[in-house]
Amino acid sequence: MTSNYRVLPQEPNYKTLSPADVALNEQEKQNVSGLGAGGCMSVFLIAILVLPASSGITTVLSKDWYHPDESIFPVAIIFGWSGLFVVSTAIHFLMKKRNTLRLAHRKVDEAPQRINAANQMEYQRILNEANSLTSSLLQIYESSTELANELRLHLDRLSLLLREAKSEYDDNAFGPFWDAVENATRHLAAFNDKANRLSVNAREYYNKLNGRTHTFPVFPVHITTVPDVSPVSKEFRRIVRMGQTNHDFADIYEHRRTRDVMIAGFRTLGEAVTNLGVTSENSINNLQESVSFDLAKVIEEEIKTRDILLQTNARANSND
Repeated sequence: MTSNYRVLPQEPNYKTLSPADVALNEQEKQNVSGLGAGGCMSVFLIAILVLPASSGITTVLSKDWYHPDESIFPVAIIFGWSGLFVVSTAIHFLMKKRNTLRLAHRKVDEAPQRINAANQMEYQRILNEANSLTSSLLQIYESSTELANELRLHLDRLSLLLREAKSEYDDNAFGPFWDAVENATRHLAAFNDKANRLSVNAREYYNKLNGRTHTFPVFPVHITTVPDVSPVSKEFRRIVRMGQTNHDFADIYEHRRTRDVMIAGFRTLGEAVTNLGVTSENSINNLQESVSFDLAKVIEEEIKTRDILLQTNARANSND
């Protein structure tokens, strides 16, 4: 049952706590605030208050309070603002240091939670990736199984239609002969299309399985099970040639060969009849290459080895 086939998750790339996870980087250090906007506003207000304070100091230091010495006022302002600058700068750096230590402690406390959250995301990622790959491979495997069965059905139907065409030819039935040939052409076109799709599926199947641990079997089509279209293709060309070289049959064909039929991308029946025999043989050759290229052989051997080990273990367990 295909429901038993799946791709196992890869080993997660879990993070462990490292010094880099708890140390503050340069950007974080630069972003740590000191006084902040509120502190700077307070300093500005104090700087304004220095003006009346300097005026009071000037009055106190003057010998005549009623006539203060104006030369003291600028000196008082300079000393007041200088002191404010030194104090505010010291407060700024002290607050920045305190905030930096707080941030460092918070980062140390939160580091295990961040690592745990990252590891949970990593675990979910590899699960999702394995499930997505499993779903894709199941779709390829199931559709390829159907396509492989349909290949043989088209080939059987094609052989039957060619025998029918030969019988109509022997009976001088012009129209029924070409009807059988046209139907045979459609089955040959379908055969060609599905062989091409199988070629694409086979390469995608083995490429997706490459390097993965899984329970999938080998691709539904093997080099030994690829149907041989050559005999039927040659018979198809022979039957068509019989009709084309017979004057009475050829007259009917000339009326039909330019009719728009759109078979396998060929615009007319004549194009399809002329090209499909060789095209289908090329498609089968491509399919044979797709199920036997180097990567396919390697993965098939891995699957066979896996199955042998499973059978050996099962027998050993049953004997115990």
